[in-house]
Amino acid sequence: MAVIMFMSLPFIIGIMVDIRHQGIGCFAAWVIWGVMFILLLRLFNALKLRCQKKPEKR
Repeated sequence: MAVIMFMSLPFIIGIMVDIRHQGIGCFAAWVIWGVMFILLLRLFNALKLRCQKKPEKR
């Protein structure tokens, strides 16, 4: 649940930027959100691969 709240931060900051410079804040928020989404997918993929590794036999 905390990840979902974290993903909304670029839009909150984008609203503040849009007050001064219309259109730039929204565009920047979507770009930042896209980068965060790609990084989140990579993190989930790395965690999934780590969990799927078979334990070594001794």
